[in-house]
Amino acid sequence: MAIASGSSPRTLLSQAQQLELPVQRWLELLVRTSFDSIFVGLSPGPLIDSASWTDCRHAYNILSFQSIPSYQRHKGAKFLASSSKRVLLHMADAKIRRPLVEVFSVSINHIDGENLYGTITVTDARGSQSIYSRSRDHYESISPGQPVLLTGPARSILAYDSVAIDVALKDKDDDVSSKQIWWNPYLATTDKYDEPLYDDFPLKNGSVTVNYAVLSIAFAATVEVTFVNRGGEGENSAHVYGLLTARNGNLMTESVLFRKKSDEHVDVRPEQPIPLSRSVVAVPSNSSLIVRADLMDHDGEIAKGTAEFPAQLSGTSQKNIFGQHGEIRVKVTWTPW
Repeated sequence: MAIASGSSPRTLLSQAQQLELPVQRWLELLVRTSFDSIFVGLSPGPLIDSASWTDCRHAYNILSFQSIPSYQRHKGAKFLASSSKRVLLHMADAKIRRPLVEVFSVSINHIDGENLYGTITVTDARGSQSIYSRSRDHYESISPGQPVLLTGPARSILAYDSVAIDVALKDKDDDVSSKQIWWNPYLATTDKYDEPLYDDFPLKNGSVTVNYAVLSIAFAATVEVTFVNRGGEGENSAHVYGLLTARNGNLMTESVLFRKKSDEHVDVRPEQPIPLSRSVVAVPSNSSLIVRADLMDHDGEIAKGTAEFPAQLSGTSQKNIFGQHGEIRVKVTWTPW
C-alpha cells in the first residue's frame, strides 16, 4: 500500500490505520522520524531493511501533518503520545541500532614546521559541525606524529547515513592536508563497525592520519570534570596542566579531552570545572566509558588514575579520581545520541 503525496490529513489518517503495523515497527519508525534530518536521505541498506524503510517513509509522510488530533484513536496512539524520551527507552530495550561515530584523533605524521592551523569538520544527517578550527594567528604548536587537539564534536555524530570528515590544515604557507573522508554504510568496502579505522593520506609537504570508529549500537556521553581541591587546601586555586583522556572498554584508542603543558596551565578554583577541549564521546552500549587523568599542579600531583562508567541510555553518574595532592570529580551525562 502506498501513501499518495499531497493527501489530506483525513486521508492520511485513514491510510495509516490500514497499515496495521506491529508495535515493534511503530517504535522503530517513530524514533527514525523523531528528527526529520535523521530520516531525510535514509535508504534501504545494512541498517534498515526495505520493508522497514517503506514503513518509515509512510510514517514520515503521515507524521509530517501535525494537526491530526484524531491520531490518538489509532492502535499505536499510546506510543505516538509518548515523549521522545519514553520512545527511546523502548527502543533501547528493542536493541535497535543507534550507530555513532567517534573521531579519536587526527595526527600529523610529517610536518615541515611546528605551527599548524586550519579546520576539520564532520558532516552527518543532522548537518556539519567543527571539531577543529584555528586561524593562522592562533596556530597550534605541534610535533611530527602528535595528534592535533580536537575541540569537538559538540554533539554526537550519527552514522545512520553517510558521514564526511573534511580536513583542511596548513603549516605556515603550505598545505599539509586538504582531504575529504567518506564513510558510507551502504558500501561493503567501508561497512566496518566497532573497530578502529585509519585513513592515512600523504601529501606534498606532510601526511595525516584520521583515526575513528563507527560504533554499531552506541550512546553519547558528555563528560564534565570538576577540580575538587588541592591536597586539602580548599581555598587555593590550582595551576592545572597535564592530560585527560576518554576511551571505551572495547577499544584501547583514546580521545583527548584536556592537554596542557606546564607553561599552558589553567587556573581553576575548588569546585570549578576544568575547561575541556572536547566533552562528547560515543560509547558502545555493551561497554563502558573509561576516563583517565594525569593532572598536575606546581605543587605536585592533583589526580592520577581512571574512573569507569558502564554505558547507559540516559541519566548521570559521577566518580572521583585522587592524586597525592588533590582530587577531581568526573560527571558523565548519558543520552541516546
